[in-house]
Amino acid sequence: MDAVRRYRGPGARWKAVGPWIGMTVLFGGVLVAGAITSPGARALSLTGAALVFCAGSAVTIWSLRAAGIGVTADHLVVWDAAGTRHLIAWPSVAGFDLEKWHGVHGSSGLTLIVICSDGRRLHTSGCSFSGTGERSWATARQMVQALEAERQARTPRSTGL
Repeated sequence: MDAVRRYRGPGARWKAVGPWIGMTVLFGGVLVAGAITSPGARALSLTGAALVFCAGSAVTIWSLRAAGIGVTADHLVVWDAAGTRHLIAWPSVAGFDLEKWHGVHGSSGLTLIVICSDGRRLHTSGCSFSGTGERSWATARQMVQALEAERQARTPRSTGL
């Protein structure tokens, strides 16, 4: 694949890894609690806890690096936090949009949407923006404008002949 220029929202990487950190602490904590309450199985429980913490840390770091949007000469690349990669040829990219989202505990923000010519709307946690204030809108609009400029530069134009 060509060199990739990556686009990510500020702080969006931490949203992508939040669930992984929580699950790692939860499962590791259960195993540590098992080691405390059952001295006979302490070695096995502590080994399991160490493996859970290591695996959770690896997945967390991987998620931090994965989520976002990439631009190559031929494709737009959308990565989600799980590392799934969607390659969209530039002629199939119809545009970009912003959507509001509402999370748990009253949190809200914006996410960048890639609109495909076949009607699909792809998004990634790597291009989410916390809050819906003017600052978030301005940052999100700047990213949309940058990606739109990339699309315009790479989409073939018809000559009308």
